Amino acid sequence: MKIKKFNQYLTENIYDNVEVSQSGGLNCDNEECGWSDMNIPVSEYEKWVNIKCPNCGSILLTEEDHIKTKNLMDAIDMINSINPEDIDKLTGNLSTDDIIDAYEVLRKLGIRSKDDGKGTFEVNF
Repeated sequence: MKIKKFNQYLTENIYDNVEVSQSGGLNCDNEECGWSDMNIPVSEYEKWVNIKCPNCGSILLTEEDHIKTKNLMDAIDMINSINPEDIDKLTGNLSTDDIIDAYEVLRKLGIRSKDDGKGTFEVNF
């Protein structure tokens, strides 16, 4: 029922509610390695699941991280389909506790954000 109510805000238009400044690229999480390829598009991530780093042999992208990335990109697409005026209506009804609860959900999903103080957030897995 909540989904149906939320869907009333969705449109087929695409808005810039969430801007993705860098989409794609992979890097090895092994701090001693440093391998990265920023030319790998998100659309090809599935091919990289459980592939070993060419430098050190660590897994570059786990299935869990791949799913998190897909879910995050789907959420961004959904948010970008909502008219900005309707987002204002939705967010205007949020209490401080609602916002804290949303951040807690992101934390439990392993998604961390860093606020640069200019309204831009960097999201890391």
